[in-house]
Amino acid sequence: MAKILIIDDDEQIRQVCRLVFEGMEHEVHTAPTLGRGIAAVKEGDFDVVYLDVDLPDGIGLNAVSSITEGERAPEVIIFTGASYPNGAELAIQNGAWDYIEKPASLPMMTLPI
Repeated sequence: MAKILIIDDDEQIRQVCRLVFEGMEHEVHTAPTLGRGIAAVKEGDFDVVYLDVDLPDGIGLNAVSSITEGERAPEVIIFTGASYPNGAELAIQNGAWDYIEKPASLPMMTLPI
């Protein structure tokens, strides 16, 4: 069982992901903003963080390195509907483990965990 954090400003995305991952017996937490997500990472001990790129208070790609620093850093999976030139390359260079574009199929989202 993994402890997962979903940082996404879209409430429907957060709830669907929660239902899917909890159905797989993972522990799921959510955050609607980058600030709240980073605070949750610092307080929690997450295995995986699904991180949106366009958030109301920042760009997720810019936060990957701060999320992945530390001894027990979670794996970060960029999960975005925004299309950025070289987005996947930038995500991996910044320390993300994977880059998934929305909408994503269930196998695509669950393969990394």
